[in-house]
Amino acid sequence: MRPHVRALVGEFARAVDFREPIHEFGSYLVGGQERLADVRGLFPGKSFVGCDVRPGPGVDLVADLRRLTLPDRSVGSALLLETLEHTADPVQALREVARVLEPRGVLLVTSCLDFKIHAYPEDYFRFTPSGIGVLLEPLAHRWVGSQGHEKFPHTVFGFASHRDVAFPADFTARLERACRVPIPAARRLLYVLGEKLVDRVSFRAARAWNRIEFRRA
Repeated sequence: MRPHVRALVGEFARAVDFREPIHEFGSYLVGGQERLADVRGLFPGKSFVGCDVRPGPGVDLVADLRRLTLPDRSVGSALLLETLEHTADPVQALREVARVLEPRGVLLVTSCLDFKIHAYPEDYFRFTPSGIGVLLEPLAHRWVGSQGHEKFPHTVFGFASHRDVAFPADFTARLERACRVPIPAARRLLYVLGEKLVDRVSFRAARAWNRIEFRRA
């Protein structure tokens, strides 16, 4: 998990009531990612179930997102953090999550767009914010967001629930502060020169690394 994604999850945890039990789908802790990827501590005192298609560190329940054996409405809240790109059928996966989510439960999804191929164990897809919105359609109330340049963000995320949810008025500003990744002055200068002299699209996207957009889908 990338550090700014963990920070994003923390802000959602502070702003919204994540009902119990919280199920994280894709909870396997890849070697070297244990500190960042273990998000249980962001939900202190709450029942937390780590789920993944394979057993291992961070996994309490082996489960295939496309064919969950969990009963209807048995999950209080669901997390899919940097998981959808590794799911062979994301449409079916989100249908299943919507089925098991209880009526007042919430779902938080994060994924990457401008990012290298990373097979854990496979890497299948990339999603735009609008694409995340379509995947969340089984839930009545949906929000989508992105971090990075509006035309080529490095991170996309979505939030959904069967019920409406009120976010603080300054929530986007909170996300920008929490998820900000410092860019050294020398690198900022390189981005400016690169945009003007070499490749406008790529360097402009890099300069806008910390821009966040969050809206209703």
